[in-house]
Amino acid sequence: MVGIGKKIRNADHQTVNIIMDFKERKVDKCIIDGQRVDTDWDNLYAYYKGIYPNIVDRLSDENGWRGEVISPSDSDDQVTDIDPKYVQ
Repeated sequence: MVGIGKKIRNADHQTVNIIMDFKERKVDKCIIDGQRVDTDWDNLYAYYKGIYPNIVDRLSDENGWRGEVISPSDSDDQVTDIDPKYVQ
């Protein structure tokens, strides 16, 4: 199930497994199979764009950066090959 909200509620941190901040382009929380996963924005973004392209495009558009995969903290490096099967 996918939920979208303008603000993260306190209860979200207790009940939601994945929290992606599309405004700041960062992963606030990522739990897969009951384990906290240390992943970066680019990999998680690419993974969910492959599953929910319309939702991800809409959220990207609303935040003014559709199509940019690289997180703003990265340098000029380019992501050339992302396998959406891998989130880590």
